[in-house]
Amino acid sequence: MIKALKNYWENHKIKIILIFIILITLLKTHTIVESRISIIPETVYEINTLPSVCENVKAGGFSDLFYKDDKLYVLTDRGPNSDIKFISDKEVRIFYCPEFIPSIYEINLKKEGGIKINEPQKIKGISSLPVEENFDSLPISPKGSLLEPQLSGADTESFIIDRKGNYWLGEEYYPSIIKLNKNFEVEKRFAPKNSSIKNSKITFNLPEELNSIQRNYGFAAMAYDGKNNIYVFTKSTLMGDMYGRVIRFNIRTGRPNKVYKYEIDADSKISGAVMYNKNTILTVEDRNGINQIRQITLKGNVLKSKKLYPLLGLNKIDSFTKIEGIALGKKKLYIINDNDFGMNETNRADNFILEFTLK
Repeated sequence: MIKALKNYWENHKIKIILIFIILITLLKTHTIVESRISIIPETVYEINTLPSVCENVKAGGFSDLFYKDDKLYVLTDRGPNSDIKFISDKEVRIFYCPEFIPSIYEINLKKEGGIKINEPQKIKGISSLPVEENFDSLPISPKGSLLEPQLSGADTESFIIDRKGNYWLGEEYYPSIIKLNKNFEVEKRFAPKNSSIKNSKITFNLPEELNSIQRNYGFAAMAYDGKNNIYVFTKSTLMGDMYGRVIRFNIRTGRPNKVYKYEIDADSKISGAVMYNKNTILTVEDRNGINQIRQITLKGNVLKSKKLYPLLGLNKIDSFTKIEGIALGKKKLYIINDNDFGMNETNRADNFILEFTLK
């Protein structure tokens, strides 16, 4: 037996060595991302020096971030507003700063662990108010007066910056995808076909099924492949459906070119996404009350995700923390929280960015 094995080795050793090398290579290339991310944040960047956006309200409400050219760019949502309240048996939402315009901040990360935040760039051509009356509640001013809906309204929740320096935003009202030029001006806007909200300035070419989205559960996350495609995620499932949707949208042609279903339950929410490689997207999600970083492989028509690790219990993150964005740059992973402009008692009032190391 031993002699036979020796003879086999002598006659096939080159083939055996090649097979062994191939197996090792396959194992390395299929190592999951989990083993490449430091679980403990390397740096915590406090965001404390922010301007006021209206009387007695500081900037905040950060809904996404993007890494480009050694800088982080941060997008705000629609502004400071309350949870839904009941006044005279009506569901209302107080918009504390009705004139607020969603904005983008540029952040320089300093080597000593500090940050410098530049003045916000207000987005030209949108407002923050709902696009139709009684969208998910009645919008009222701090003094209780009813606010008129605005067709230009946008609840901005996700964004990327393309190779040419244009900004692409995902928002939750229609829902829609918005293209901004380098001057932060709206150039194009895309919404679902046969939307009940008519607007001559919008191209209605997104999948019609998005009209059945839960109110204000629109495009909460967006990833960019670095070339021509963005992947835009609905926050959760469609109404009456067991899946969320991921729209692959070609930014060169201005058209969707694939729709994926995404396994997520109605009680969970996705809030951020970033491309890890050409076949893998990392997301940050609230899965039944626990913030998690998850991994998606772009394979098949129904996308499944794998939990890499929960964020609960890390420095700055507890059960009252809303994580709203994730970015990737130079072997670093960044996540940012949404503090609701400090207006929501059930959420943290401070702003921060956590930096992780990719091994």
